[in-house]
Amino acid sequence: MSGRLSFGNVLGWALLVVLLTIYGFAGQYAPYLALLPTIVGVPYLIVVRKSPMRLNLPSITLLAAFGLLVLASWLSSQKSDDVLIMVNFIWLPLFIPMDGLLARLARPSAPIIIGRLALAGVAAALLFALYQRFVLGMDRAGWLASDPIRIANTSIILGFLSLVGALGDTGRRRVIYFASPVLAVGVAYLAGTRGAIVSAAVIAVVAAFMLVRRPRIAIAAAVGLAVVGVCALLIAAALHVPRVDTLVATIGQLLSGEKVTDTSAQIRLAMQHAGWAAFLESPWVGHGWQRIMTATIPHLPPGQEHLLDGQPHLHNDIANFGVAGGVVGLVAYVVLLLTPLVAALRSSRDRLYRARLFGTTVLTVSYATLGLDALMFGYEIHTALFCGLAAIFLGFCREIA
Repeated sequence: MSGRLSFGNVLGWALLVVLLTIYGFAGQYAPYLALLPTIVGVPYLIVVRKSPMRLNLPSITLLAAFGLLVLASWLSSQKSDDVLIMVNFIWLPLFIPMDGLLARLARPSAPIIIGRLALAGVAAALLFALYQRFVLGMDRAGWLASDPIRIANTSIILGFLSLVGALGDTGRRRVIYFASPVLAVGVAYLAGTRGAIVSAAVIAVVAAFMLVRRPRIAIAAAVGLAVVGVCALLIAAALHVPRVDTLVATIGQLLSGEKVTDTSAQIRLAMQHAGWAAFLESPWVGHGWQRIMTATIPHLPPGQEHLLDGQPHLHNDIANFGVAGGVVGLVAYVVLLLTPLVAALRSSRDRLYRARLFGTTVLTVSYATLGLDALMFGYEIHTALFCGLAAIFLGFCREIA
């Protein structure tokens, strides 16, 4: 770790603040705020010998995932410029300079810094959501900067990642980090995103299991938290809390085999059935990202031809990657999703190993669960956030630079 505030360190700190604190409320502008120090950092890392870009395990695997996506896009292309849509995934190779900049700042206090910056970011997102709902009178928070799903999902991810501070801090100060997931759920509620609330319950169980050292206590804590989460949803539904009541009703209808009555749920179910049929039409390389919907809509049942009008994607990462890239796309999805976790498992067993493993596990689980009901990869907001957060935990969250 450099003791002086060099130009490279300034770029690294800028990335940390953008990714952890500004990202939630910056919305669609956030990736470009992160892009500036990343792009500027490329020539800096090349010129400065003490700060080379590291071609390590996560760098290689993310490059491989990017290559697979480009290959599938090229094989399924119908015109020469079809492959240009892969610019949406340019953040996969940009992980390399982000990792290089953040690795310069590595220090033993990294978990505390991450936890506090993320907590501040979630608190800022909550204030932003409250302003939109109760001052501007918007029905759902999030539209001012991007959309409700983005602000909710980003807040949930950062809210649970903030818990890493409890692994680095000491004494009563550790308690403050546990406020972050609660604030994040508050943002999701103000944004009216039911998928984020359900995902938060799953992520909370995983986080509880990871935070407790003793296996039996960890299992008990995870199970107890799951029971509390289910009870909270049932109570909210009984009190007719908006959107939560329809969420519980939809889950009950799915489990009992009844007809789903919620319009949003009907659209998502239709997407998955039609998407599966579209996948079977071109199972190896898919139809291309720009033709996800045009390949899916013909498989809708008679009378529902216009059900998906205006929908840009299938609201499910597995379906999107399958229809767009076939088996090649699905392999790329699994590779990029698991890269941070595998890299953390294979990292050095220093004092921050547990914090690194916690962060990458929560990151992977968050994107896997949130991606069941939303587009997480392929749209720059969350693609950039995934690569940036992976770089934070794999590059910055280490004892020494």
